[in-house]
Amino acid sequence: MEITLLPAGPANAWQPLAHLAAALAAHRATAVGVVVDSSHAGVRVGAVALPEDEAPMAPSASPLAAPAVREQLRRAAAQGETLWLEQPSWKLFVLPLALPPRILLLGAGPDALPVLDLAVRLSWKVTLADHRDAYADARHFPGAERVLLARPEALAEVLDLGGFAAAVVMSHHLPSDLSYLRALAPSTIPYVGLLGPAVRRERLLAELGSDAARLQSRLHAPVGLPLGGRSPESIALAIVAELHAFLHGVGPR
Repeated sequence: MEITLLPAGPANAWQPLAHLAAALAAHRATAVGVVVDSSHAGVRVGAVALPEDEAPMAPSASPLAAPAVREQLRRAAAQGETLWLEQPSWKLFVLPLALPPRILLLGAGPDALPVLDLAVRLSWKVTLADHRDAYADARHFPGAERVLLARPEALAEVLDLGGFAAAVVMSHHLPSDLSYLRALAPSTIPYVGLLGPAVRRERLLAELGSDAARLQSRLHAPVGLPLGGRSPESIALAIVAELHAFLHGVGPR
């Protein structure tokens, strides 16, 4: 095992920590490169490469400003995977920033709170939306990234749905759930959970008409793993467990 220590302080503008902290706060995918081996006089071990649009530390004449480095940084950020760049006299380790997933809860009733609590413990970023004034109250959900009052049919107008890894429909109101599902149908959200029994799911799919086909491959209904229990906390655990498995690419066994 080899350990590389990086200086991070005022002398180097706290890089790469400052860059990663800013990207995390903005929920922006990025990557940094670290030289882990070098016999090149102009490339020291521990030198850092940052994306071109983030005020790179390396001068333009430096090998770390080469197009191959920029491309590896771009690829690592886009794929979320570590990469290597090996040159004849130096080696670069490229590390992406692991962003916490953003989850959308549609329905801010009392049973949304335990789902939020478990999600926050996992460092997920949760947005809650509800069409009812009394429910869409940020004071009820102090751990949420955002609590939004919005009609289901206006959801795509007030939220960038493409930024969410998953959405769970749990308003307990059939017409509202239908409108939420209709709003999610054209989105690219890869996981759509629906609270309620299978008979309710089938009724909603029938009423969705042509929109049902756009949802069915992504729809998890009834949402949650079959863990047992009927309390709000048990249901929340089942929902978050299924979401956790999905986000980590773990399928049924």
